[in-house]
Amino acid sequence: MFTLLQHIRHFIRSNSRHGTHSPFVYALADQAVYRSSVSMSTELKGLETIPQHYRQVLLRVLYYCNKEKVYDLQKERGDVLLVKAEELSKKIICQHLSDQALLIVDGIYKSKRSRYAWQCAQQEDQVTVSIDLFHFGILISRTGQVKENFELRYPFWIR
Repeated sequence: MFTLLQHIRHFIRSNSRHGTHSPFVYALADQAVYRSSVSMSTELKGLETIPQHYRQVLLRVLYYCNKEKVYDLQKERGDVLLVKAEELSKKIICQHLSDQALLIVDGIYKSKRSRYAWQCAQQEDQVTVSIDLFHFGILISRTGQVKENFELRYPFWIR
């Protein structure tokens, strides 16, 4: 029941690409999140835990950001850290988030604990852009970017 209510709340509060005022996030949403025709030559390794219909959007985002290597906390480092919301901490953010890396946070609405971890992560100084797509979140550090948090409608109509 918690997840259903959170999903409804997220849908009402979230924006499409047209509701964003950041040129970076608008371009990311327009070119990756809401576009189904991006051609990718291969699927990135490390995304096997993400359900297939969410994985397609995530793949387009990573392709747009020119990221090639996804890793988790047990694997060697790469471009993108995939972490469960319950495992997220300030230490992980400080160690893994940089201008060249992204953090993908899986399951940010799974429980009250994961939602709280996501909210705390958004407030970290190192995080300048957070994008909440309900099923997963993206944490980005960009120099010269004003700190902003975005809630985008997950494009369930795009496969």
